[in-house]
Amino acid sequence: MFRVILLVVFGAFIVAGIFSFALYRGGSSSQMPTIIIWGTLDQGTMSTLINKAAGTKANIQYVQKDPTTFNSDLVNAVAVGTGPDVILGTQDQIFSNSKLLTIIPYTSYPQRTFLSTFIPEADLYLESQGLLAIPIGVDPLIMYWNRALFSNADIATPPTTWDQLVSLVPKLTVADKSYNISQSTVGMGDYVNVQNAQAILSLLMLQAGNPIVSIDPNGNLVAAIGGGSSEATAAANALSFYTQFADPTSATYSWNRALLNSQDMFIANQLAIYFGFASEYNTLSQKNPNLDFDVATVPQFSKNTNGQLGGSGQYTTFGNLYSFAILRQSPNAAAALTDILTLTSQNAATLWNSFTGLPAARLDSLAVNPANPIEPILSQSALWARGWIDPNQSATSQIFQSMVDSVTSGQAGPSQAVITAQSELSTALQQ
Repeated sequence: MFRVILLVVFGAFIVAGIFSFALYRGGSSSQMPTIIIWGTLDQGTMSTLINKAAGTKANIQYVQKDPTTFNSDLVNAVAVGTGPDVILGTQDQIFSNSKLLTIIPYTSYPQRTFLSTFIPEADLYLESQGLLAIPIGVDPLIMYWNRALFSNADIATPPTTWDQLVSLVPKLTVADKSYNISQSTVGMGDYVNVQNAQAILSLLMLQAGNPIVSIDPNGNLVAAIGGGSSEATAAANALSFYTQFADPTSATYSWNRALLNSQDMFIANQLAIYFGFASEYNTLSQKNPNLDFDVATVPQFSKNTNGQLGGSGQYTTFGNLYSFAILRQSPNAAAALTDILTLTSQNAATLWNSFTGLPAARLDSLAVNPANPIEPILSQSALWARGWIDPNQSATSQIFQSMVDSVTSGQAGPSQAVITAQSELSTALQQ
């Protein structure tokens, strides 16, 4: 009888414990730690997305920050102990603040699972011991083309290779004998008035086979823009191709510094091809509802006689990869990781695509919606997206501008400009 009574008592305790655990897990989010996420994306959009993805499983607060002061705000907040638990940012924002972040060990998220789940650009976050961040979506660089200007020039389709794009310049550029351009083929050539100039140059260099920044055997970042001879040649060729459109003596002359910003030119119906991010689609539509334009993937190098792509040998575009990373100072790191896994699940990826209009970073969430005419282009571009490790975006932007300016001003040739950039980038990586 004693044993029976003892078993009944212990059984009651076990049942009570199970019910308590169930009530805690299924109860209100007020019983869970509040996870603060800082990001630069729209407050309303992200708050709604997070609430729908996490539901009552988490207590998450999203805070929108100014992108121009995001890094300094984060550093200052961490210094006084008021920083967030998690940041949601592009690879530039992630790597710029990598010293403030904690590594997610492979024991918590296996490397094999990560590789088979996310697009290739996500490989940027692979560290020796774990993951620096977990991606949710990507904003790829795509080609916007003006259908009306193409039709007026009797051109039916947009270019798929850079050679084809070059051949369109005489047909789509309108300029007088004094080199005054009233209609341009493409927004490339200069830097200050070319929207996304650094992204376009990065795209060309990555396509050519130059990684821009690499990692040595000791895990240190190394400038590669002008490192080895083949890398330097690839970067110089990319720079030469880009700047030719601003050379008045070139047959491809189609751009100069006197023109409006390239995005404004496209909106004004004076630019045939504009390279912009997928997130700019709504902006272009809203600023000129009468603009007759379409989208396509960015051009690639032509194939050789064996049918293989030149340069890197793979289809490539540049992409801003939005990802979650955990702050080292967060007292709720375990809960933050649980929430991040929820916010990067397949369900959350579908919500990301629905709310932002951008492709998800998950391979199993790149299904094409037939009702959306641009989604096939975005999904394909997401698979092609690549990037590079940039821990100091403000410094590297200045380095890229100096490269372009030195060539367009005649102060240096592309090869010399790349050598100078190599030295300056090496210095920036050490800061």
